[in-house]
Amino acid sequence: MASRHGPTPRGIKTHEAVADTLRRQIVLGRFKVGDRLPTEEELTEQFQVARTTLREALRVLESQGLIEIRRGRNGGPIVTEPPSGATAESMALLLQMKAATIGEIDQVRHLIESQIVRDLTRTRNRDDIATLRSIIEDAQDATKAEDHDAFAGHVHRFNIALMSRNKNRALTTTAQVLREMIVDYLNAFSFRATTPMMRKACRSYTRLVDLIEDGDAEAAEAHWRALKSVTVVELGPDQPLNMYQGRPSL
Repeated sequence: MASRHGPTPRGIKTHEAVADTLRRQIVLGRFKVGDRLPTEEELTEQFQVARTTLREALRVLESQGLIEIRRGRNGGPIVTEPPSGATAESMALLLQMKAATIGEIDQVRHLIESQIVRDLTRTRNRDDIATLRSIIEDAQDATKAEDHDAFAGHVHRFNIALMSRNKNRALTTTAQVLREMIVDYLNAFSFRATTPMMRKACRSYTRLVDLIEDGDAEAAEAHWRALKSVTVVELGPDQPLNMYQGRPSL
């Protein structure tokens, strides 16, 4: 079926062509996160398609995390940011089929995160340092209370804050995806940390922030690598990635 955007390429279903056009408009910035797409009436008129075809196209975009279909009077398709978890799961499934190990994935993660730490020593500002120190204080409070769940949550917050402070969005996003792939393993390690281990971790994170604040890129990167190498050993680097470890099956 032809539309105002031209004929549908041979072999491409009409709803796929509509989804592709809307997808391009979203990623190129015509529609931004939080924007509402035009109404069904406007979109069916624009693409010269039936409502059922349009709804199929919108379901494709929703499955990709690009929109959220909200119900009610003020509902409709709202542009959203794709969650990193969906990308992480797809990549993890591919790596699991290739029998990749935890250590192999962590090796790539540390290469990227080490660069992020190095970059941060050059770009850091007072807000960056204050945010990181505040999270460390929360982790110290959790350690004093011997609250392992809270401690694990603060460790996760610290790592996310550290990664998100980098100005290179490609590095930050890739680091986040890689971390999501082994987040269950990382959380398991944090949950079983003893009180002495938690105290040591807080001291290590404080030392890292001191080095970042001092602008010592070499020392900050080396400290981060040493800090994370302990985690890799504890995780069992030779064990294969298992996305379904601990998940119930039917």
